[in-house]
Amino acid sequence: MIKDEFETDNDIIKDYSNNIDIEGVGTVYLGNSYINTPQWVESFFINRINADSVFTTNARAILLVRIQVGQENQRKTFALTMGLLFLKIIHNCPISLFLARCRLDTRKADFKHLGLK
Repeated sequence: MIKDEFETDNDIIKDYSNNIDIEGVGTVYLGNSYINTPQWVESFFINRINADSVFTTNARAILLVRIQVGQENQRKTFALTMGLLFLKIIHNCPISLFLARCRLDTRKADFKHLGLK
């Protein structure tokens, strides 16, 4: 949940313009996602496995949602962060006790992308 004094998306998210408005829901801000082999794989397994078979993925997005609460058109803003894009949220705008980070399980999609089942 975002503090009330941060009213616009520019107040909440820094340096970000890649966004899509989802009508009736909010605005999703997208970062570049990637698939890569972690650097530690070769040194840890000392070339005993195929390093190309071990990889990580990282989806990066923030969904800003504004919800009407109470009376007199009061609204609360929520930021649902996915992956490392939470780093783009301005550090003092979330209510710290409410801050939560979500991880979406996208492994099926990643395997499909790589031609694996």
